[in-house]
Amino acid sequence: MTTKELKTLAKLVAEELHELMKKDDEVYIGVDEICRLTGCSPSAVYHRKENGMPVTKSGKRLVAKRSEINKWIESRI
Repeated sequence: MTTKELKTLAKLVAEELHELMKKDDEVYIGVDEICRLTGCSPSAVYHRKENGMPVTKSGKRLVAKRSEINKWIESRI
């Protein structure tokens, strides 16, 4: 497989994964977006998983529903 073919395949896989991360119109977000919304550092997000932040593992990544993170933020105000 050529480099160009691999890049095309990687793009297709990434697009498919993005679609799989959606469920019932709920968008799943990664650690970077969680950090942006909460103001937490990535290490704090991983630590807060143990303390009730509504995140879950997807493979090796932590993800969360955007709506659940928003609810979590509101509950802390």
